[in-house]
Amino acid sequence: MKVPELYVNEVVILIEALDRKADAICDSIKKRRRTVDIQMFLFPWAMRSIATAFIVESKVALEVLNVMQELRNKLMESTGVDEDMQKVTLSQILEKNRESSTS
Repeated sequence: MKVPELYVNEVVILIEALDRKADAICDSIKKRRRTVDIQMFLFPWAMRSIATAFIVESKVALEVLNVMQELRNKLMESTGVDEDMQKVTLSQILEKNRESSTS
């Protein structure tokens, strides 16, 4: 299924949401790492199982981040038409807007 029509501002909001969620996932993994370090210090006999559980959690988070990055790239390279009815990608539109706003 393809989404037939999205406006640029809607796609930009989607990209911003993906970026914020990716940051939240990274922050939660960092916090979890600190917790795991403390747990492994306090329970050295369970160090292996604690580390294994953290590795699995981290792997799942990394896979989710990879899927989110692929989706972000697809959104940035999605094509539409500009005012002159020429094919243009979102990244080209954003770059053009950036150049016009700095001028």
